[in-house]
Amino acid sequence: MFRQLKMLKPSFVTTMIVIVISLLSIQFLPSFRPVDDIIAATINLRGPVLISQTILLAFVMWQVVSFRKSRALIEVRGKTEVIQKQLIKAMTFEVVLYFLLFEGAFLLLGYQIFRDGPVVIGVLVLVFRVLLVWFLGLLLITMYNSSYPAVIALTVFVSNFLYHFIVEKSFLLVHYSVHYDTLWQAFNN
Repeated sequence: MFRQLKMLKPSFVTTMIVIVISLLSIQFLPSFRPVDDIIAATINLRGPVLISQTILLAFVMWQVVSFRKSRALIEVRGKTEVIQKQLIKAMTFEVVLYFLLFEGAFLLLGYQIFRDGPVVIGVLVLVFRVLLVWFLGLLLITMYNSSYPAVIALTVFVSNFLYHFIVEKSFLLVHYSVHYDTLWQAFNN
């Protein structure tokens, strides 16, 4: 099957692109204070979350759009489901690789993992982020059959920003640690 679908196989080029996207996130690590934990690095600061994850989602979108151009030829051969399954596999590989590289680099550089709050809530915050990016990637794959791909793309990118600013910054981080509560910061600074 991979002989027929060479472009969808996680290739060296795809892996290198995801590694470069992860390195964009990792470049922010030296700017963290040694007392920052993994939640402060990945979510409280906006650079790693918004810039590199948006680039990762744009890369997934580019892959879907490149196959959308030849959708008529794929449908004639009856390979639409095969292409969609392979797109899901490639997107899952890219998301997992991205997060493994970024979180792994954070751990290998010696930063503390969950210093500011409970481990369970910290792990849930990170897992929600991974699941969100994976789900947004699935939404991007629906662009393949959609009549309005621009609406889906806009929804995905806006959802990524809204989740970060509304759910993570205002709700999840406050439950993780009081250090991220703006009212607590105002009284203690």
